[in-house]
Amino acid sequence: MAVPDWAITVQELIDQPDVSINQKCQKIMLLLRERHLLYDSFATPMDGALVNPHDVVSKGVQISSVGWDRMKLREAVAIELPRDEGLRKHFLEINTRLAEMSEGRLAKPTGKERWATLSCSHTSAFVKALASGCGPKCGLSLDEIMHSGDDFAKLLTEGWSWRVLAAEVEERVPALPGLLQQGLNSDLAIGKPPSELEVAMCISQAYAAGKDLKKAVAAAGESFKILKYMDAMSRAYAGSTMLGSEFTKCLAYSDFKIPSTRCPMIRIALALTQITAPSSAVVDGFSRLLTKGDIDRLKTKKMEGDVSKAEALMQTAWQVVEASSEQPHLQMAFCRYQVRLILHMLGKQSKGMEGKEYKDFATMTEMFTKETLQPVSAKTSQAAASSGEQVRDIADSNNRTLIAQEQNKHVKVGKAYSIKRPELVEAEKDKVFVLKDLKEDGATLEHRPFFGDQVQVEKVALHELKHLKEWTKAVPALVEEAALEKLWPGGSTVFQEELERAEDQGLLYKKYLELGDPDVRPSTNGLLFSNCSYGKSQLQLFPLGQLQKVQKPRPQDVVVQKKGMKEHCYVISPVRWDIQKQTGYFCPFWMIKEAPDATSATLTRSTKKIGEMVVPVFSEQGCFEDGRPVAGGAEGLARRHAADSASHPAVQGRPQGPCCRGFVARSRQWPAVSSVQAEQHNFDESPARPYGELQ
Repeated sequence: MAVPDWAITVQELIDQPDVSINQKCQKIMLLLRERHLLYDSFATPMDGALVNPHDVVSKGVQISSVGWDRMKLREAVAIELPRDEGLRKHFLEINTRLAEMSEGRLAKPTGKERWATLSCSHTSAFVKALASGCGPKCGLSLDEIMHSGDDFAKLLTEGWSWRVLAAEVEERVPALPGLLQQGLNSDLAIGKPPSELEVAMCISQAYAAGKDLKKAVAAAGESFKILKYMDAMSRAYAGSTMLGSEFTKCLAYSDFKIPSTRCPMIRIALALTQITAPSSAVVDGFSRLLTKGDIDRLKTKKMEGDVSKAEALMQTAWQVVEASSEQPHLQMAFCRYQVRLILHMLGKQSKGMEGKEYKDFATMTEMFTKETLQPVSAKTSQAAASSGEQVRDIADSNNRTLIAQEQNKHVKVGKAYSIKRPELVEAEKDKVFVLKDLKEDGATLEHRPFFGDQVQVEKVALHELKHLKEWTKAVPALVEEAALEKLWPGGSTVFQEELERAEDQGLLYKKYLELGDPDVRPSTNGLLFSNCSYGKSQLQLFPLGQLQKVQKPRPQDVVVQKKGMKEHCYVISPVRWDIQKQTGYFCPFWMIKEAPDATSATLTRSTKKIGEMVVPVFSEQGCFEDGRPVAGGAEGLARRHAADSASHPAVQGRPQGPCCRGFVARSRQWPAVSSVQAEQHNFDESPARPYGELQ
């Protein structure tokens, strides 16, 4: 059957995550009216959503106290009952069961109903209940309220305006009624926040109607059956009692420290005990019968035996409930049994919904057995679960492997561990094992020795997993020989490059020693003087320092090219020297500055070949006499090499103050030679020329 276009549009609106629920409802209602699937009618009270009988009475009494006003019921929406006779009959049966379990708070369906409410459900149910003679349960008299002077009489006899959806809407888009219920009931004249169970039921319905049902099944079991059981018990024994965030969080995350089970039945029993608390234990809608301290008490070592025994008794009793064909009756008996066990362990039996005290577990178990064997009345046979669903299988909650993983979150298959108690296995203190498997019979650990093929396999019981300490480093193992091939110095390119650099460094040092120290003397204010007479080209100043291999030298670097080195070059870094501390070594090359022009230059720059390296060198243009300044001061000139004068004072070989004249050139800076230039470079010694003439 082809899906009509309006159904596709409605489903797309429902699936839009960024649109608010009220906006979705408004757009959908307009669309349905345009397609003649929504019409207006005037009707008296009807059946509808499965309301909580206690809430119906509570809200009805509140409305009666302020007076009934038909104009306030402006968002009344209903939907036609299914056209399928089987579904129609099922709907009426569910509402009949709900009325029977309400203990006289709700009226039974007559069988002539045409519509079901989506909003105004509590109001409609309350008016219908009073008309059916359910007044005594809420403390109101129908005769008195009919003559109260407000609009109640009109509501009962004439009804009020409803917007009604055609049955085809639910057939085409099953998720729509639930969405409309949430949107239409978001703003009520007299509101009450939903309980945690009501919110959980809405989530379960949304999952069941959505596309991500697998996640829902994984999270809460097939069809949320255990949740439906708890919801049915809440409807049977309580109103919309809230648990509170602190209690709920504690209930969900508490670890009862029992290796064999996570105590699912204890958790369910605690929740039901809190939900079914008498009105005297409910403050501002929140149940205060049990506290976080009560749950903490059940987690103590002293209570471990009672908690384990209570869990086992409830597990056994639940099997009886599941196997029975009269589940609603047995579910109610089981709920009372759970509440009794919890209150007995906590010493709060007198404060529970029964107010009775039982001697021991055996007495309460006997009471449960008697209640299950009692004849089933028409009322109690249908009272426990309006949906008639079975409770989910909770075998996973007793899976010892899953429990062990939950209690030892650091234990995961494939990770490495050391044993904090070596006596558990045959192992030295720091031996590292890898967790290979985790099953009911324990954890399988493997240790691989450095030599030999024999693997040590050990078993650790699940309750001993707490003695495994996670190994955060790499598992110790011998390095593969193939991985070492390129790391040995004989096969390492890094080592070969470092060896080549060291050899070139040695050639630079030897060349300097071969020429000897020049006979010059620096001053403490950054000047350099000749200490003897030099003939032309006799004074040669080589750079001396540490060679470093770089790919892109900076403009201020002193560059050394080498034959065959295409993508890299050397730069020379000067060694700091200190006269007062007598540290480092002094190299006059680093005191040379740039000249403003060629005429004022006293030295020229040329290059010398040392091995396969081309090294820059300064030599004099003319003769130097003894005591003549080799490098003198001149205002406003930048130093050749970019060194911070503040951090390198003159006594450390970094002249500060006026820059030098005479022994400087006018070139911008000594440019670094690129790799392409290096290939084209003539590796013979280049002729001397004024430093300032370089481009």
